[in-house]
Amino acid sequence: MSQSKNNVVTHGLSGMVGGMLVFKQVNGKTVVAQRPRKSNAVPNAGQLKRQQKFKEAAIYAKSAVQNPLYKTLYQSLAGNGKTAYNIAFADYFKPPVLSKANTSAYTGLAGQTLTVQALDDVKVEAVSIEIKQVDGTILESGAAALLPNGLDWQYQTTAVNATIAGTIITFIATDIPGNSSTLEVELE
Repeated sequence: MSQSKNNVVTHGLSGMVGGMLVFKQVNGKTVVAQRPRKSNAVPNAGQLKRQQKFKEAAIYAKSAVQNPLYKTLYQSLAGNGKTAYNIAFADYFKPPVLSKANTSAYTGLAGQTLTVQALDDVKVEAVSIEIKQVDGTILESGAAALLPNGLDWQYQTTAVNATIAGTIITFIATDIPGNSSTLEVELE
């Protein structure tokens, strides 16, 4: 691939020329490419689903950069030619990841702690906990609090659970775009 440096003719140029070449700016450089061609193929169900997801991501990113708080957050993560819009767009596709659930201190009494680690490419907005009894009824649920280490979230139980075996503890993490992930732990 050849490169032209300090070309006064193409510097900063963008748009289509002669219906054949497209000039665009990428990371501060002028790039020349063939005109994109539209396909006549009918998209399948998977492609239509991805197209819809991209439309949603574009709407989310546009909205996020109009919110001063989110724009500042996304801008702080931008770099290498990326914008706050690019970071918000990508964030729409990535749910948080839950790991390291710690239920060892839970014996069924009120006032005990449950912790889980929640990570996201941008920010975990909230973590909630749900405790279900063996028969599937919800014993309690609530919001966990972020610990000072910035990784772990902790929940303090409020109800007494007489039957621990078979109890299912569900951790649910949500990020800024509203993506969520769950991690279930069944107690023995």
